[in-house]
Amino acid sequence: MMKEKWTIQKYQQYLAKLASYQEEAFCSFQKKLIPTKDSILGVRTPVLQKFAKEIAKTDVISFLERVTDTYYEEKVIEGMVIATLRDQKLFAKYFDRFIPKVDNWATCDLCCARFKIIARYKEVFYSKIKELVQSKEEFKARIGLVLLMNYYLDEDLSKIFSLIEQMKTNGYYAQMAASWLLSVAFVKQYDQTYAYLKENRLPKEIHNKAISKANDSYRLTPSQKQALKQLKRI
Repeated sequence: MMKEKWTIQKYQQYLAKLASYQEEAFCSFQKKLIPTKDSILGVRTPVLQKFAKEIAKTDVISFLERVTDTYYEEKVIEGMVIATLRDQKLFAKYFDRFIPKVDNWATCDLCCARFKIIARYKEVFYSKIKELVQSKEEFKARIGLVLLMNYYLDEDLSKIFSLIEQMKTNGYYAQMAASWLLSVAFVKQYDQTYAYLKENRLPKEIHNKAISKANDSYRLTPSQKQALKQLKRI
C-alpha cells in the first residue's frame, strides 16, 4: 500500500495543527531556556514525539522534502523523523541537511539521542562525527560530541579523548558537551577516564566541569567521587 505523500497544503495543515498545541506560559519558559533564532511556539516534547510518530507512518521522504524552518518545534520534529529512517544512506543524506539547522542545545540533544542507527554503523559515521567535533562552529561540535557520548563510549576511549583535545571552538555549548561526555565516560569506563583526566591535557573549564557533572551522577560511588574531587584544578 502506498503511503500518503506530503503536499504543500498538507504541510501547511500540519503546521497549523502543531501551532494549536501552543502553551503561552511554556513558550515564555522555553524562550528563556533555549537561545535560538527560530520562533518558539511552546509545545511540549511528548506532543512533538507524537507528531513525529504519526509522520513516520506516511511517506517520510516527501515530508522531509517539504520541511521549512518556521518554528523551533518544527526542526525538532524534523530531527525525530530523520531518526526513523532505517536506510543508512538515506539517513546520512537527511542528517547532513539537518546539521546546519541546529543552533541550540535542545534541538541537538533531543534529536541526537534518537539517531540510534549510528550505533549500527559506527565505523561508517565516525569520520563524519570527527569532522563535526573539529568544526569551528559551536553547535556542529556539540552534535559530534553528543553523538560520541550516546554511541561510542563502550569501546576504547583514547580516540575520543584525542578528539576533545582537537576541538577548534571554545563556544560555551560545545565545551559543556565535552564535559558532559567525559562525565558519562566516568560512568561507563571510570578507570580509563580517571587516568586520562589526571594528565591535565584539557582546558581547565572542560576539565573542572567534567568533574562537577560526574559528581552529580548517582552511578558513581562516594569513593570515586572523592577521588575525582582531588583532580580539580585551581
